[in-house]
Amino acid sequence: MSNGGYPVSLFSISSSTNFSTGGSLQGHLTIPAPASPTTYALHCVAPSGVTGPVQAPLQVTIGGSASNVPTANIEADGAGYGVSVSVPIGTVVDLDAYFTPGSDDTIQKTSIIDNDLVLLPGVSELVPPTDKSATYSTTTPGSYTFYPSVWTTNYPQWSNYGSSVTVEFTCSDPNAAGPNCSECEQGYAQDGEGICQPDACLDIPGLQEEVPEGSDPDAGETGICMPDVPLPTLNSFNATRVRSGQASTLSWTVDGMATGIICTISPTPASGQIAWDDVSDPWSGMAQTAPITQATEYTLTCSNGQDPDISKGVIVNIIPSFQEI
Repeated sequence: MSNGGYPVSLFSISSSTNFSTGGSLQGHLTIPAPASPTTYALHCVAPSGVTGPVQAPLQVTIGGSASNVPTANIEADGAGYGVSVSVPIGTVVDLDAYFTPGSDDTIQKTSIIDNDLVLLPGVSELVPPTDKSATYSTTTPGSYTFYPSVWTTNYPQWSNYGSSVTVEFTCSDPNAAGPNCSECEQGYAQDGEGICQPDACLDIPGLQEEVPEGSDPDAGETGICMPDVPLPTLNSFNATRVRSGQASTLSWTVDGMATGIICTISPTPASGQIAWDDVSDPWSGMAQTAPITQATEYTLTCSNGQDPDISKGVIVNIIPSFQEI
């Protein structure tokens, strides 16, 4: 039709759409299928100041009663139509879609699509054109929305009629973060088992988080702050020889001592242990052993609580006793 330069509008009782101005008009406008009978009118409106005859609107009524519109519903893991569910990443979620045609209508195609309007794997649009089931799983946390979609004889276009269901895939560790939950949220650090615990050492320079062996995160055992310091250097460790029943004098020098390093001296066979910590650097000292009656090895061991221990040993031999004949 020619509109003589008049704006042309297509509108329903509740809304209107201006889709062309000037020249000849030929085209189409796609609208959602109404749930009840709706009359649309095509008419020309004369611009302000223009006089003359205007053609009467062309009208069309589409849509039937609500019973004529097909229904489409979907649920996840049997939670109910449209009820959102939350599951850990990696969980396989069951999706079930149900379709019912309106009166005097026939279902031609059905499907389940994702938020990108992509057909889910394993779902056929045509075989069969009835209810559909699918499964979905992901290792990426986030919200995923799924839609049932139906195509019928009387409504020959895909539509979900407002139905959808959302599945929230979450990290199994509530304090985890990152694309695959492999990191921790701010203020948390992974323990030895990869669980994100409150990082008590986060704001203390030079300290790191350590969770003691056998700790129970559920019981609130979230680890202790340990100094992030290198191991010291054991320069020397010596002992005096003694006669049976006497005590030996041990002496040593250690460089690189710092707060958090613990050093011990242990005899073999065992007869008591001596331990030091929080000593100055460089560290040197002397100590008397318990009386010994046999060759005994003493071991000086230092630990920073993080790296393998270092040690140095010395053997105290008994001076032989001689009896004149």
